[in-house]
Parts: sequence; C-alpha cells; structure tokens
Amino acid sequence: MTHSVRILLLSRKNYPVFVSLDRSNPGFFSSNLATCSCSLTPTETCCKDQIQSASTRVSSLTSTCPFTWDGFACFRDTSAGSIAQVACPTYIYSRDTTAVGTKACMANGSWWRSSVNGKEWTDYSLCVNIDGYRALYYAGVSLNVVSLVCLLPACFIFLSFKQLLKQHRIRIHLNLFLSFILTNGSWLCWDTMVYRDRLENMQDDTAFMYTEPEEKEKEEEYEENEKYVELDGVRDGANEEDDERKKEEQKGSESKRVNEEDKER
Repeated sequence: MTHSVRILLLSRKNYPVFVSLDRSNPGFFSSNLATCSCSLTPTETCCKDQIQSASTRVSSLTSTCPFTWDGFACFRDTSAGSIAQVACPTYIYSRDTTAVGTKACMANGSWWRSSVNGKEWTDYSLCVNIDGYRALYYAGVSLNVVSLVCLLPACFIFLSFKQLLKQHRIRIHLNLFLSFILTNGSWLCWDTMVYRDRLENMQDDTAFMYTEPEEKEKEEEYEENEKYVELDGVRDGANEEDDERKKEEQKGSESKRVNEEDKER
C-alpha cells in the first residue's frame, strides 16, 4: 500500500513523492520509490541516491541514522555516535568555503533533535561569518551618522535664509538633502532595532543559520543543576541543624532523668 507525501523544496512548491508505508523505518524512502518521482536539483540527486541505497540497505539498521534531506543538504546513512558533514550552501553571501554544516547522529541511531521544538537540527553556524556582519553593521551605522551630521546643518542653513529658498536650484538641493535624511534615519532605525538584535541574540533567532539550541540547552541544564545543588545544600544544612537540635534535646532529657534519679536516692 502506498501513500502520497509531499516534500517542501527550496522553490517553495510541493512535489508529490510516493513511498511505501514502513512504520519500523519511517525515515526511509522505500525501495519502490519511482525514479520519475524525483525532480529538481539538488533534491533530485539526493532522491536518486536514496533510491539506490534503499536497494542495497540491509534489514537491520539500528546502529545508523537514516538517509535524510533537511531542506538545504542531503545526509547519507551515518553511523551512530558520529557527526555527518556537508558543504555549506552555495547561496550564502560571503560564506567560508572551508566551513561545513554538521548533523549529529545519536548513539540510538536517530538524528539529534532540539528539546525546544522536538525537530531535527543541522548546525550551519560555521557557514556564516558573524564577525564580518558585525563589521558591516558598525561601518553602516558610522557612515549614516556622519551623513546626518553633515546634512542637518546644510538643511538648517538653507531654511534660515529666505533668499536662498527663492532659487530653484537651492529648493531642489534641499529636497534632495531631506530625502537623504529620511533614508539615513530609516536605515539607522532598522540597523539598531532589528539588525543589531539579530546579531546579539542569535540563539533566540528562528533562522537556521543562527540558532544554537545545543549550547542554549546546555546552559539551561547547567543552571537547573546549579539550582538543584543549592536546594540540596540548603536541605542538607537544615537536616544537620535538626539533627543537632534532636541530639541536644536527648542530652537534656537524659541529664534531667539522671538528676531526678539522684534526688530520689
């Protein structure tokens, strides 16, 4: 029995692919996947490679992560406990040609999933030169500020002398300078409110290039462990104080009992 599923490609169009239902290996394309169903490059290459690997795949693959396409690159069957690497996408601006994207295969034979959204995640953070983008940000802000510093006095001079405004050429330049001021002000607002936030809060961004859920989760787990350690320390201290109080009470009761026995004698 076959079921129709759809793969979302980079062109944002849906193309039907027919696979046989395999509940034991839901991540696999089945061996009866028709070659004609594969379309477009680079998904076409990944699809055909998966068909070929399906015909030679052994029945038991508990120690490998399945063949998968993450929307940007194709990952072949990967041994459990290892890291799969792919070249960075070619369309990334100013990418590092030596950098690679990585995808972790867990020891249980499944791809690493983020605990935030429960989805598979590929680390493409090395493909982007963040320092270069920061340099562009500071350069752009500096140039826009210098431009505003020069344009504002010029407009003030033009508006202060009414005789200058009577000249058609001066009015044209005044309108030109005002348009530059609005443009530079808009870019400053965008860079400081949006672009800067994107650079400084990369772990909170939903873009695949900037998310680093693994590091964020490690920090959260570490903070939780610290809280538990502190709570355990407080509880241990409270328990020790209670034990000391009980011992003192026992000593006091024993001393009273001894005194009473001495009096009776």
